[in-house]
Amino acid sequence: METDYTSEFEPRQDLSLTASAKSNLLKTSQWAKIISIVGFLLVGFFLLVAISIFFIYKQFEYMEELDAFGLGFIMPMAIGFGLLSIFYLYPLIKLYRFSTFSKSAVNNNDTFALERAMSEQKQLFTFLGIITIVVISIYVLIFLFNILLFSSSIL
Repeated sequence: METDYTSEFEPRQDLSLTASAKSNLLKTSQWAKIISIVGFLLVGFFLLVAISIFFIYKQFEYMEELDAFGLGFIMPMAIGFGLLSIFYLYPLIKLYRFSTFSKSAVNNNDTFALERAMSEQKQLFTFLGIITIVVISIYVLIFLFNILLFSSSIL
């Protein structure tokens, strides 16, 4: 019995797409690259803001007047803001890699690059789908908690 040692990721030059499909994929990859680069810049800006808030708050943490204004929530908010910014990096990386592999696939008629692009896109959409399910679940739990809270306050 012979064993086939060829990998599914072995480079092949047999990409077969119509001119319209290639044009659409190339245009999609350009927009994906623009969106991901702008996203990277925004993440950097948000991290800079979070770090700035952290250092500004550290300068005033000994001032008791801040608590009178209810500014004690600023530090947890800055930390959460920074963590959300870092969390947003994963989908941006996947989007950028999709754009890079898509462009390479179209320009070089490379099936391997197209497979990698589709894999990156699948991982991006899987991540976004899981996040969507988690957020909807949290909303449902909050809604149910509020119903429980409201019903107990009536009785």
